[in-house]
Amino acid sequence: RDAAREHTMLSKVLAASLDPPSPDLAELAQELTAEGESLQLRSEIVERIFMARLARKSLLADRLAYMVQCWRGCDDVRANSHRHPQEVLAQLPVVQQMIGNYAGLSIGCAELFGLEPVP
Repeated sequence: RDAAREHTMLSKVLAASLDPPSPDLAELAQELTAEGESLQLRSEIVERIFMARLARKSLLADRLAYMVQCWRGCDDVRANSHRHPQEVLAQLPVVQQMIGNYAGLSIGCAELFGLEPVP
């Protein structure tokens, strides 16, 4: 895989950066550094990014808005697929499935993110 291009694609899709980290990802960046991991975005840490981001959004509407933003990011990457190598584009279905899963968890299992359940 082309790690640099995967990082670029995921930065766009997730609207995220670990170097420098946004305030909601600072703790995750510290964890990855302590684990000796790179701060480059890759599909293996997408779930950790979702967990960190969603745990900082107390309102369901904000959590779902972020998931929609990520889904639209996937659509944008797909619309401009000529700019990305095939092995990077192959990560999109996996990321989109995670987006759907985490949107569902945001609705049904808010306590997973340390938040109050939706009534």
